[in-house]
Amino acid sequence: MSTETVTPRVSVIIPVYQGDRFLTEAVESVLNQTYTNYEIIVVNDGSTDNSCGVLQPYFEKIRYIYQENQGVAAARNLGIQMAQGELIAFLDQDDFWLPDKLTLQVACFQAQPTLGILNSGWQRVNELGKAIVNVEPWHKASELDLRAWLQWKPVLPSAMMFSRQWLQRAGGFDSRFTQSSDVDMLLRLALMGCEAAWVPQITVCYRQHESNTMKNSLEQAESINAVIDNFFALSDLPSHIRLLEKEVRYQTLVWVAWYLYCTGYLHDMKRYLKQSLSYTPYSRTKTISDWLKSFSIYSIEHGYIFDVRFLTISQDWQQLISVLINCFLKPLPVLDTNHFSIFTSPNTNIGESSIKLPTTGSITQEGDAKGFWQHDGWAGGEVSAYFRAEKNICRVKVIGYIPPYHACFTKITLTVDEQLVSQDVARDSSFCLELSVKIDKEDYFQLSIVASETMSAARAGINEDSRELAFVLSEIGSDHVN
Repeated sequence: MSTETVTPRVSVIIPVYQGDRFLTEAVESVLNQTYTNYEIIVVNDGSTDNSCGVLQPYFEKIRYIYQENQGVAAARNLGIQMAQGELIAFLDQDDFWLPDKLTLQVACFQAQPTLGILNSGWQRVNELGKAIVNVEPWHKASELDLRAWLQWKPVLPSAMMFSRQWLQRAGGFDSRFTQSSDVDMLLRLALMGCEAAWVPQITVCYRQHESNTMKNSLEQAESINAVIDNFFALSDLPSHIRLLEKEVRYQTLVWVAWYLYCTGYLHDMKRYLKQSLSYTPYSRTKTISDWLKSFSIYSIEHGYIFDVRFLTISQDWQQLISVLINCFLKPLPVLDTNHFSIFTSPNTNIGESSIKLPTTGSITQEGDAKGFWQHDGWAGGEVSAYFRAEKNICRVKVIGYIPPYHACFTKITLTVDEQLVSQDVARDSSFCLELSVKIDKEDYFQLSIVASETMSAARAGINEDSRELAFVLSEIGSDHVN
């Protein structure tokens, strides 16, 4: 640690609010760094707990500042104002660094003096500091440019190091964004041309517990959306960044929805998923599949268990899916009696469509219907069925997609007028089934599409009740089966 006669190169800033529980471990992790030319600035943001008492034994080793409660952005800004070091490293009160964190990042700044930001990986730990999962964002965002900050938002201040000049040039953290001022800062710095790079190693432990900001779910959701709104309202955005707006908004809304799901706010999750429909690049059914796929991926990345059944049997999910189905329930174009119509009951577990065919003549009209897998409220995947008839031959083509959280293989069976064709499909894969059926005297026949998983529920890691899945058409004709 630096002395009074040596100007520290690194200023470590620890904002504190009601942090007495884990604060000692945070400070000790700085004092145990292998790099020693630093100062520690602790900004107490109006805590009413025993934070000051916890810090008292360290008063000779830290610079302690108290302010009335103004939020973490203001506390960080005050720390920046007081800093003497040319490099700034933030540490949240409930996180703790690994011993070589400062050594690694200072060395990188020394080797690349044009850098303004260094980022690294982190390990999620529980309240006791036991490892949950390692987070290595450089695998997704290899280049830390503006596009990467927007799309992936790999932001954890405790894992980063900044040039003080760049932070001052940006004007500090914006206190309007109570829970996402760090994301706002990174977007502004990137837009200004601040160069960033990875130290591709785990340098910090991020603690998940009942009292940290992961529980301020609604405030976090509103804050991150306000940051995105503010960013895309800027008039000087590059055109290639402006083109990313819909994609970024969709990804952000789905992430926020997952975040709300994890913290028990399912009603608000539903609201954000509905908002994402305005920006999705996919069909409605593929969007549903993408929601579930994204929830699964985010859960794995954060060390959570994604219970797809718990989600999909929830009242909020059921209401959301019901709304989407009703949006799909529109009649196909009205055809004369020499053409066919498609109809089904949206309430049946296994969708069956009757295609009415004349006994003579020619049918050339093509119809289509899109749907999703459904069983006891579980939904996912995507299927489109295409029907085309010419003379006395009806051709049926079905294409679809199996989500990544299914068993390794799913058997898809298409049955038309007692003729069938099957295909084993790997998870996270597409499939295509085709049948041609000759029609003689019957003027209609039944079509059904059924999916059954070929592995046991235990091996597949899914609920027993979710083994059997069924296809439900989401576009129907004017006649409904009761």
